[in-house]
Amino acid sequence: MTTLSTPIFAHPIGRIGRFRCPADHPAFHDSGPIRSGHLIVFPRTAVCIAFPKREPIIADTNTIMFYNDRQEYRRSPVSTEGDRCEWFAFAPTLIASAIGEYDVGASADATTPFHWHKAPCDPQSYFLQRQIVTEITTAAANGLAVDAIWLEEAMLTLLARVIR
Repeated sequence: MTTLSTPIFAHPIGRIGRFRCPADHPAFHDSGPIRSGHLIVFPRTAVCIAFPKREPIIADTNTIMFYNDRQEYRRSPVSTEGDRCEWFAFAPTLIASAIGEYDVGASADATTPFHWHKAPCDPQSYFLQRQIVTEITTAAANGLAVDAIWLEEAMLTLLARVIR
């Protein structure tokens, strides 16, 4: 079976990966719960996401999706391209710290740090995540190392932007 989720980078502060699921894939509607950690997801195509006991969400490039580890959900196609996105899995302590900057009363529960499922994606955040992914994939394609200091700073900036 085709691998749907592919990690493209790992660093002590977090991991980055790609998710690609064609609309006709047998696991499109239900690929199981999240098992890659707490994810911040940047959709590249439009897809309908339904969480248990919540109204469905149309996720697209104007949306950032948030998934807690082991989060259950189902998807329905909107785009003929299926579900294409990039995901960022940050260390739980970094997520808690970023959330604590804006919500001092936030739960310290490491199992469900995200108490929301979506947020609007501003152009600067979308551009930054595209820069990060492009830098990683270009370096890998050319057999080069990514500038670790730039990448760490860019990842932390992205986390702070999307939590804010």
